[in-house]
Amino acid sequence: VCPFANAVAITTTTPTVTNVTVTPATPTAGKGTSLQMSAEVTGTGLFPKLVTWSVSANSDPNTTVNPMGVVTIGSSETGTVQVTATSVFDNSQKGSATITVE
Repeated sequence: VCPFANAVAITTTTPTVTNVTVTPATPTAGKGTSLQMSAEVTGTGLFPKLVTWSVSANSDPNTTVNPMGVVTIGSSETGTVQVTATSVFDNSQKGSATITVE
């Protein structure tokens, strides 16, 4: 049992997300492989640091990203794939990375 289970945090600072950074920023990945991405959400005050992940600019529909940030490159993917992490607290704050497919 956690002694802080019923703890309450009170703050007078309005929470604000100022940036979302995705790493690695410019990775390379082979066709049919997976790559773990991570996101750091920064700001002021108390806010959830969770993100939602999305993938775009992919030519293979089997190129996906799961809720944990693991990108799977489809076996027929070509060129580059854009991966974006969006703050769940402030969806105007996003970070992205471009994966070069080898």
